[in-house]
Parts: sequence; C-alpha cells; structure tokens
Amino acid sequence: MAISVKEINFESMGKCVEISNGDAQLVVTVERGPRIISYKAFGGENIFFVDNSFTVCSDSPTIKEAYGKDKYLMLGGHRVWSTPERLPETYYPDDVAVSWEQTESGVKFTPPVQANGIAYTVTVALAESGAGVTVTQTVTNAAHMDEWYTTPWAITQVRKGGVMVAPQNTRQCAPLANRVFVFWPYTNMNDDRFTTSDRYIKLRQDPTMNSSCKFGFNNEAGWAGYAVDGQLFIKKFPFDEKADYPDYGCNYESYTDANSLEVESLGGQVMLAKGETVSHVETWDILPAGGQFPCEKTEQFDDIIDSLVK
Repeated sequence: MAISVKEINFESMGKCVEISNGDAQLVVTVERGPRIISYKAFGGENIFFVDNSFTVCSDSPTIKEAYGKDKYLMLGGHRVWSTPERLPETYYPDDVAVSWEQTESGVKFTPPVQANGIAYTVTVALAESGAGVTVTQTVTNAAHMDEWYTTPWAITQVRKGGVMVAPQNTRQCAPLANRVFVFWPYTNMNDDRFTTSDRYIKLRQDPTMNSSCKFGFNNEAGWAGYAVDGQLFIKKFPFDEKADYPDYGCNYESYTDANSLEVESLGGQVMLAKGETVSHVETWDILPAGGQFPCEKTEQFDDIIDSLVK
C-alpha cells in the first residue's frame, strides 16, 4: 500500500498529520510541538503516552520570566531536545503552529526558530510496509551564540504499565571496565523499578509510584525497547566509542514517574558555530510478542526479548 499522509484531529491535540501505510500509523502534532504523539501497528494500541489533560509540565518561574509563558507542556509522544538540560533554555514553550511538507516516504516537520536561537526539525519516514520508521532529527545553532557545545537528545514518552529494556554491554576488555551507569540526584538507589540481569537492564513504569527515577549508561549495542501489552517498541540509534557523550558518557537514558516512561537516545557532543547543524537518526519498530510479558525479573522475560531482538 502506498504511504498515506493527511491532516486529522487527534484527541486533545487538535490538528495533526497522520502518516500510514496500511500496517502502521503515526500521528504528529502541528498546532504545537511537534510531537510524534501516536505510533501503533494496526490492530494494536498506541505505544506512546498522550497527556490529554495538559497537566504534565514544568512550571518553573524561570520559564515565565524568560518567555512570558506559565509552563512548558510535555504533551507526551516523541520530541527532540538538545543538551545540556537547563532552565529555562531547554524548556522553551513550543506551543505555536508547526510547518510541514510531505517527502517521498513521509513528512518533515519544522517548528519556528526559538527565541533563544535554537532551531529543530523532525523528519518521519515510514516504510512501505510493516511498522518500520526512520526518524531524523536536526539541531541548528540559528543564532544561539558564536559557538555552542551541544548534541541532539531524542526523547520518547511511552504509555503506562510496561517495562523498558536495554542490553548489557558485552565487549570483552578486561582488566578494563566496559560500562558506566549514571543516576540523577532524585533517584533512590533501592528503587525496585530498576533491575538488572546478566543480559538486560530494565526500568518498570508503575502508575502507583509518584517518585521519579532516572539512569543512563553507555549503550554500545545501540538499541532499547519498551515491552507493553504484548508488543515490543524498539528504537535503534548510533554508538561511537570515540564520541563525547553527555552526562559522563551516556548515549542512552531512561526516566520514569507515575505518568509515563521515557526512552531517550543522545548523539555525541559537537561544537556548532552559528548556522551549523547536527543530525541524529533513530529507527523504530513494533514487534508482536504473541502474548503478555512475564515479570521482568524472570529469565522468561529475558528469553522473550532475546527471541524478538535477533
């Protein structure tokens, strides 16, 4: 089936663009954002979190001081940010209309250049069949400063009730170490949502736990997934052992609270002169597991992930 692109109204998000191929569908907001707000294989549920109540936000006073807006709305779905994370710069309220143009296999979305001089684009390319998607994100130093040390940061908010899974590094380099884990100050090191096995690192989304938990590591395999409702959402991204990754060397990070869970990949940090652009590419897929996933702490869970990610 040929790829179909059309404008629709989606839940509370207003005008959006739907991209579909008969096997999978994506929906991207264009009244604000952009956010890839829905991603599903036909017959399945939306993998992504959608904040229809518009309550998940940052309402730091610095946002109003800098931009005259009361808060930054997360909205849900997939967004592109840039590092380093800081207030108010990172939380520029992207609440205006987004321009879009159809490409050969999808759509390119371009929000206005931010007042702080940062410009983003998100290009979504859907495969002719199946659920495969390529997401190309760019960050441009439009007039930010003479030089800006940054990297693209691709953040996907997924729905409640699943388990994030990422592979342990397996590179043999003894007596040297082959992985680094980092944790944010609000993370409780005894949080039972975060578990590991010989094969995988896991972070469970629990809607009954209001506390936040975030970790990062040097994901050398270049993929992470989210297991929920008998499906595995998987995103793949580059890893370059020579790159300078943020947050003590992390090209992958994951965050959760009671609302959702975030599957995040990062590019290597670069120095952008005015007018220069850096891009970051992810590939996505949705893999059917043939039933509900067992507890993430069991070997059976790891075996199912092994069978899906070959």
